Amino acid sequence: MIIVGDIGNTEVKICFFYNGLKKKYLFKTDSLNKKIIRNKFNFLRKKIYLKNAIISSVVPKTFSQIKKIFFNLYKVNCIELKKLNLTRLINIKVNKKEIGSDRLANAISVMSKNKNFIVVDFGTATTFDVIKKNNYLGGVIAPGVTLSLDNLIKKASLIPNIELITVVVFLSGLYLGIRWGGVVGMTSMAIYSGMNPMGSGLSFPPLFAMQIIGMSLTGIIGGLVRPFFFVKQFNVFLISSLAILGFTVTLIYDMLTLIAYPIAAGLGFSGMLAALIKGLGFTLLHEISNAIVFVVSIPRIIKLLKN
Repeated sequence: MIIVGDIGNTEVKICFFYNGLKKKYLFKTDSLNKKIIRNKFNFLRKKIYLKNAIISSVVPKTFSQIKKIFFNLYKVNCIELKKLNLTRLINIKVNKKEIGSDRLANAISVMSKNKNFIVVDFGTATTFDVIKKNNYLGGVIAPGVTLSLDNLIKKASLIPNIELITVVVFLSGLYLGIRWGGVVGMTSMAIYSGMNPMGSGLSFPPLFAMQIIGMSLTGIIGGLVRPFFFVKQFNVFLISSLAILGFTVTLIYDMLTLIAYPIAAGLGFSGMLAALIKGLGFTLLHEISNAIVFVVSIPRIIKLLKN
């Protein structure tokens, strides 16, 4: 059996290989401790031929912690990737001390004597590395997508709260009916969240499930109100109702996604309440922006569809 690991600034990934990938574990870097490791890897106490683990790490403190725990509990020696003699695998043309192990691992994974690569890694930081045949030529490091978005939120707080997926899913229900509205909501959110480069919802299944449920409900609600809103002319009452609907379906979605973590973590009612209060400012802007998007876009789109 072989253990390989990746310790990043945000997440720790540890994989076990035996004739292919057997087990994969994902942890938050700042929450990993001896108790979690003992609970997850207790099977290593069995008579398994295993002496070493290779780990790529950009967080020395966490690597030292994992190295100590693995050796004390399981007599497994953790080796940091940069401590290995890599000259047989790749020629490093820059100062090795200035390159993160994660970037070297990326370079080695695509190395070929006959091909050249530019490797882009979207993590806490976004890195660009150049590999020419079997030579690592270096690269650049920039703030990650999430880090950049967080900074954008601080500088322009309304921007992250404006999105169009909610109104599109709601319109699918208005146009296609209840069943297909739900299907469009479920499918679109599964694709959007599961493949989101800013952070896949698949990394936290409870949140992923709530996102799908919330967006499916948006499409279903659109189908339910179809008899009232699939009309050519919108009066003041209908436009006001659209604003309320936009606010409401967004509120339902936000409430479901906000309580996903407290429920999964077993934090109870107080944990859910704390999550809702903490996210109040962000979600309120989200609800208001979608209410405006509904009012501005839906009457015009429905008119085009009716024509």
